[in-house]
Amino acid sequence: LSLARTISLDMRSLQKDEIAHRGDSMKILREAKKWSRDTLGTKLKKRYPAQFASTSTLRRTEIGERIMDNQLATQLSDIFKVPKELLLPQFFFV
Repeated sequence: LSLARTISLDMRSLQKDEIAHRGDSMKILREAKKWSRDTLGTKLKKRYPAQFASTSTLRRTEIGERIMDNQLATQLSDIFKVPKELLLPQFFFV
């Protein structure tokens, strides 16, 4: 039981690190363009009117409170012209 618990805690820690890293990547790309979150949100809304991410969603994703899903990663990769894999978490998700 102790080993299983240790492994589970380690996986959760690695997952949190992965989520934070992807959020950092998103923030770096946004800041490289000198865009605010509002600007990014406006660009997403213009390009994807039916499914854009709110400024709140963008903030929570950047600071690691929210897992970046496939849809948002796809949209951001299009906006920033980078591979989706740069943004999409690649680790363990249960």
